[in-house]
Amino acid sequence: MIFLFTIVVVNSNVYANTVTKTISGQAVLTDGVEKARKESINDALGEALNNYIYGDMAVNHKFEQQIDEIILKNRNRYIKKFAIQNEHTLGELYQIELRVELKSQLIERDLKKIEKSEKLKVENLLLVFMPSKTGFPGSGLESNSHETSALNPPALERELQQELAVYGFTLSGADALTPELKSMMSELLDSDESSARQELSSAWFKGMLVGDLIIVVRASEIREERIVSLRKSFWQSQAEIIFIDMKNSAITHLPVVETKIVGDDYVVGMQRLTRELSDKVCSYTIDRLLRDYVVPGGSEERIELECLGFRQPADFIIFKERLKSLRTVKEVNLQEFAAGSLTLEMTTLTPAELLGEWLNSAAAKDLNFRLHATLLPALATIPADQSAINNPAVVSSRRYLVQVVYGAPDSL
Repeated sequence: MIFLFTIVVVNSNVYANTVTKTISGQAVLTDGVEKARKESINDALGEALNNYIYGDMAVNHKFEQQIDEIILKNRNRYIKKFAIQNEHTLGELYQIELRVELKSQLIERDLKKIEKSEKLKVENLLLVFMPSKTGFPGSGLESNSHETSALNPPALERELQQELAVYGFTLSGADALTPELKSMMSELLDSDESSARQELSSAWFKGMLVGDLIIVVRASEIREERIVSLRKSFWQSQAEIIFIDMKNSAITHLPVVETKIVGDDYVVGMQRLTRELSDKVCSYTIDRLLRDYVVPGGSEERIELECLGFRQPADFIIFKERLKSLRTVKEVNLQEFAAGSLTLEMTTLTPAELLGEWLNSAAAKDLNFRLHATLLPALATIPADQSAINNPAVVSSRRYLVQVVYGAPDSL
């Protein structure tokens, strides 16, 4: 089993139709040299593609999931050849250096297709949790698995509902599934995407589930491996996500989400594993939705936030960063700043009312203050440049009065 992997790009040379990279990587040896060698090569090849796509080509990470599915999942198609330059062991580490030649022209062509994909429309989402899957694909080590899931379905459902609400999507949880539905979902999860396109159909579920888009999530059981030399344990879990698009008759397998934790405290390790896997499932789901689907009712809107009550700059900075992290927010600018008060101007693709709900419910999550946002009457605005004048979607500025309250209960 590979517990640690580090990639360093040493050199890169570009030719007409190919790009050549020299990659160094390492892995911890636990199951023998041959397995570590194979895993290190595979990971290095994937990292060579990653470095070229996100480094040399500077592709936006918002396309990460589609790139994972189309390019990284089929990486042999994009690798012309590779050669091992050097390999050796150093204590518990296995180290290798590869020279990889990538088919850059083919990669660039497929990247253009990814970036120009047309978005679909859905609004009502249904979340389905499937029972945990035993073991890991190909691991053969089920005896080391804990018969528990690393996901907390009620907590993840609440988190997704809060996150998706600000983008205009409505998410509800599915009721108990019938044995027939469970069997159909399991068959779908256990199939690969190519067979799903050929043999399976979203029409299977018509009349059985209600929603434009069904989001199916299944986590594997938690696997534990002991690292005797370090007196620690290695915990790992995965989650599979599938979109069943009832409205557009499509089935999409998202990349498998995986979390790995190393530690010596079981309780703390399980908490971290659950938190990190849930965060990844939430992030992957929302990123994919916003990449493939139109934001319901989305149009550019200017919003001013008049904030009163911040006690220290650090709190304001955290709040501003959370605003900027919203995937439909195009920009956030500080307009005015005075003792205890400030004004932010932002451009968003979601209605002001949805932003207000987020401000009052999720914006200050896990912080030492709460926010109370009140929508004020709209003000007419004069576009600052000609491009805004020609864009009828940006016609007014909405204003929120945001009061910052410290030490307030979560229910404020």
